[in-house]
Amino acid sequence: MEDMIFAIGAGSQKFSSYGHVNNFIKYLFSCSGKHRETEDTKKNFYLTNLPKIDGYHFVESSDGALSLFKKENGENLVKFSELNNDLFYMFFLIEFEGKIYTNLYEYNKEQDIYDPAMSEDIANKLSTGYFNGDTEAMLRLFGSMIETEKDLVLFDAAKRRERIIIESKVHAKIHKMGGVDEVMLAISHNDQQGSAYHIHRIYKDPEPDIF
Repeated sequence: MEDMIFAIGAGSQKFSSYGHVNNFIKYLFSCSGKHRETEDTKKNFYLTNLPKIDGYHFVESSDGALSLFKKENGENLVKFSELNNDLFYMFFLIEFEGKIYTNLYEYNKEQDIYDPAMSEDIANKLSTGYFNGDTEAMLRLFGSMIETEKDLVLFDAAKRRERIIIESKVHAKIHKMGGVDEVMLAISHNDQQGSAYHIHRIYKDPEPDIF
């Protein structure tokens, strides 16, 4: 099965000051009032300095991860006028070692079936962006992909080793979309209740403001 990875962009933003960058990074590492560390924060996955990739990490400790990132990237953060950030909501069906991993479905224990986990808004955006607006055709395709003899694993239940593979593929999908060469940080959020899985990036603006 060919992996299916879908991105819904939620816009980009320039930074207005060093304080803006600093506060935003605290938010990304679950160290702010609006985004606190939870038991699921350890599932958050991040890459630094793409395309070279200095390393990939899980956020084992919010404070620790934040301190390490600032230590390694402090000089670049000061140059806030050269930086942008963007956001993508990501949805996928990925095959790995004979299993299919997805965040498009949830298990209905009462009926012992898998139901689509997408909101109506997300379903409409996916169908418009990838299926010419045909939501029924999209759902039929997704259904045919999970109704196979292969085991279906919901992303929330994936083990650490499996998450590394899945996260790496999803992050790579965004990077291959083009338009951005130098990404300082790409981090996924799996710990915000009520919000779909998404990835934030801080990257060097291809056309920075000149003062």
